[in-house]
Amino acid sequence: MVTNPPSIPSFLPRWLPYTLLIVVIIALFHRLLTGEVLFWGLPSLQFEPWRAFALSELHAGRLPLWNPFNGAGAPLFANYQSALLYPPNLLTLWIDSPSVIGMLGLIHLVWAGLGMGLFMRQLGLPTLAQGVALLAYALNTAVVARFGTPPMVDVAAWLPWLIWIIERLLTRSTFRAMLRESLLLAAITAMMLLAGHAQWTFYSFVLAACYMLFRRFAIQLPLAVITERVPGGEVNLDRGQEGKVNALIPLVLIGGAVLLGAAIAAIQLVPTAELQRQSQRSAGAAESFA
Repeated sequence: MVTNPPSIPSFLPRWLPYTLLIVVIIALFHRLLTGEVLFWGLPSLQFEPWRAFALSELHAGRLPLWNPFNGAGAPLFANYQSALLYPPNLLTLWIDSPSVIGMLGLIHLVWAGLGMGLFMRQLGLPTLAQGVALLAYALNTAVVARFGTPPMVDVAAWLPWLIWIIERLLTRSTFRAMLRESLLLAAITAMMLLAGHAQWTFYSFVLAACYMLFRRFAIQLPLAVITERVPGGEVNLDRGQEGKVNALIPLVLIGGAVLLGAAIAAIQLVPTAELQRQSQRSAGAAESFA
């Protein structure tokens, strides 16, 4: 049976890193909690107007497919960064307040830290290591410096959860447990694809794929006999082929889960792909121009 690495004894309580994360975020962003809002740049010129207009269209009984106020008019729903179907963003469509964007940003920083902490715990690291990892990731400059670009923060918040669920799936010893983790992986995939930032999502999945292959083949995880309970007993899924089936099943499930997540997000991806073909960026840009 495949087991996680043994946990290293820790002298710190498990709740301490998460409490510290919340305290630090409150200290850094307390002005957002006292009524101030993100204003300069993209929040005021792009994301807040998009979502305010989408809210007005929904209140008028229309789907926010087109934005007539952007230049001579432009698609809104198909604009990937509008992320109108990303579930947390539905709050901005229900609450007409500029402060919601900042509040969602803070929630995603906490979510990023929570995911990293759980990933470190999954690896069996002590509380101190968990705390260092979750604080370093949730408050890293790449994310905090782009706090005014919500899709970047949203995608970054899901990255540790993506690696965490892959780690769990690779270390499960029954097909039923793997299937359960695969469904969660599909949900995380859909959330990342709906969050609205293509580049960071792409990089996240490249990193996850590299981690998956390294974890499975370079580290050489112990190959347990995978069994599935059936009415007459248990079926050995290893089939005696030196663990080949055992190594293949998690990879197939991971691939299927990612495809399922993409299918769930297709309601956003298909219109965006149609818009992309008509975009001036569809053919890329020369290095000198970029």
